[in-house]
Amino acid sequence: MDVLPQLPQSEIFGVAAQLIFACWPGVLVIPMLGERSSPWGALGVWFFLLAVRAYVASNPLPSTNALAHFTLIPEPTNTYLFFAGGAFVALVIVLRRLRVARHG
Repeated sequence: MDVLPQLPQSEIFGVAAQLIFACWPGVLVIPMLGERSSPWGALGVWFFLLAVRAYVASNPLPSTNALAHFTLIPEPTNTYLFFAGGAFVALVIVLRRLRVARHG
């Protein structure tokens, strides 16, 4: 019987975090789709992704791991677009509040 190699728990979390952050454009758009779209939901998802990004940045995977540098968008463009996406979601929230305040 073959035994699977044991991976350290931090590496498992690192791989999961890397995959989640690599797909951030799709994850961030999900709360904005459908009839009950919510920019507040998107902002919450963005803050979750920010925490994931902080984990990925502070706990890099070993370079021997195939997913150590996996991204859909190359760095540093990926990070710039991520923060621009957060700013865009915040701007949508501010503009919606201004529109509601103006139209009572």
